[in-house]
Amino acid sequence: MQLPQEHPVALALSFALVRAASQIAPADERSAFEAEWQYKLFHRWQFLLHTGLWNRREAVSLVATSALAFPGAVQHFGAQHSVRGHVSRFIQSPVTCLGGLAAVLAAIAFFSGGLPATRDLFFKQPDRNSQLVYVWVHNLRGGGDRPLPADVVEAWKTHSKLILDACAFRAVHREVRINGGPAEKRLLVVTEPSFFRVMGNQPVAGGVDDEASSVILSYDAWEHFFHASPRVTGGTIQVAGQSYPIRGILPSGFEPLSREPALYLVHPRYLEQDAYAAVKANVAATEAALDKDFTEVAQNVTYYFLRGQIRFGFAQSELWTPVRSFAEGAVGSVLMLLMVFRLKWRSLWPKRAEYQAWALRSTFFLVKTAMGLACVFMACLEWSRSETAILFGNFDPASGPFLLWLYTLGTMGVFFWAAFDQKARCRECLQLLAFPVRMGSPGNMLLDWSGIELCCTQGHGVLHVPHLAPSWADESDHWIALDDSWQSIFGRNKR
Repeated sequence: MQLPQEHPVALALSFALVRAASQIAPADERSAFEAEWQYKLFHRWQFLLHTGLWNRREAVSLVATSALAFPGAVQHFGAQHSVRGHVSRFIQSPVTCLGGLAAVLAAIAFFSGGLPATRDLFFKQPDRNSQLVYVWVHNLRGGGDRPLPADVVEAWKTHSKLILDACAFRAVHREVRINGGPAEKRLLVVTEPSFFRVMGNQPVAGGVDDEASSVILSYDAWEHFFHASPRVTGGTIQVAGQSYPIRGILPSGFEPLSREPALYLVHPRYLEQDAYAAVKANVAATEAALDKDFTEVAQNVTYYFLRGQIRFGFAQSELWTPVRSFAEGAVGSVLMLLMVFRLKWRSLWPKRAEYQAWALRSTFFLVKTAMGLACVFMACLEWSRSETAILFGNFDPASGPFLLWLYTLGTMGVFFWAAFDQKARCRECLQLLAFPVRMGSPGNMLLDWSGIELCCTQGHGVLHVPHLAPSWADESDHWIALDDSWQSIFGRNKR
C-alpha cells in the first residue's frame, strides 16, 4: 500500500515498522501480512482524522500498535511445518537435555555468587590443618550443643599429654562501630593470642599483642569495611561500646570458622566464662583417646564431670561431612532404583553388533545423571553452608541430618528422572519418542496386549509400553527396531 501524499510522520513510521516486521514472516506470506497491517493502520488514521480525534497521543498509540506486528510475524514464522519440526526435534534432542542441565548449573553458580562453599570445600582442603580439632559439650539429658567452661580449656592446655596446643574462643555477633559510622552487628571471634598459633596462621600486617586487648581483622573484613586501607593498623574500632586498637590483618583465605568477614577480639587472657576449644592434637591421637584424656583432666583438675558429653570435630572431617552425606543419599537412591526397576544384568551388556549404540546410550545416561547429581549437591551445599555458617560441629547446617534427607530426596529424584528419561528415548539417536498411541483394551489382559506405543520421529523404532505387564510378557516394555524401508513414511534420512 502506498502512503497518501499528505500523511503524518506517525503513519510513515508505522508503515516502516510493519515493513521491517514482515521480513520475519515466511516469504510466501510476506506481502499479504504487510498489506493487512498497513490497511489496518491506514483506516484507523483515517477514522481518527475525519472524526477530529487525531492528536499527538493517538499518533503515539498508532506507532505502538504497529510494533505489535513483530510478535505477529514471529507467530507466522513459527507456524510453518518445517519450523515446528525443527523446534520439536530440538526439544527432543539429547543435546537440549544436557544443555538444560548445564543452564541449571550456571544458574546455581550465578545466584550463589560463584559457588563459594563448593570452591572452599574442594580447593582449600589441602591447606587445612589435619591436627586441628574443635571441642564442645553436648548435654546427655536433653538440650543441644553448648560451650565448655573456660577453665577446662586452660586445664587441657597444661595437663593433657595428647595435645600440642589449645585455645578458647567464642564466635558471636556483636555491635561494632567502624570509622565512626552507625553500629552494626558483625561476626566477632573473642579469643586469646594462642588462637592464631593453633590455627597455623599469623597476621601478615602488624602482629598479635600479648599484653593488651586488641582487634585483628580478617582479610575480607579489611577489604570490606576499610577498603583495604594501609593505614588501618594502629587505628581504633568500637566493639560493644568499648574502643580497641587494631593491631593486625590476617592473610587472605584464612577462614577457620566462617566465610563471613570477621573481627578477632584478642585478650591477653580469655575473659569469657564459656568457650569452645580449638586443639592442635598429636598426630597419633584418636577421638577415643582424646575423649578419655580430656574427661580425666576435666574431672581431676577442674572437677567437671563431662563423661560422655564431650564432642569432637576434626577440621578436615567436618568439612567433608556434606560429601559423606551426599554419598550416603546416593547409595540409598541407587539401591531403591535397582529394587523398583528390577534390572537384569545380562540385558545390560550389549551384543557385539549393538556395542556402538549401547556405548552412546550409556555415555549419555552417565553424563546427564552426573550433571543432575552435581546440581543437587551444589544447590544443597550452597544453600545450607552460607557465608554466615560456623563451620564446625552441629553449628554447620551442612553437617546436620536435614541435609542428608535433602540429598537422599534429591539424588532419588535425579536417578528416577534419568531412568525414566532414558526409557522414553530412541535406542539409536536418543531423541525423545513421540506420537503416543493407545493400543488394545485394558479389560482384555489374558491374551491381548494393552498399552501405549511411541515412535521415533527419525524412524528408528517403536516402543511398546504396557499399562500392566501380562504374564506371558518377558519384558515390561518392548523395543522394535525399524529398518531403512520405513524411512519413506517419516520423510527423513536415517541418522
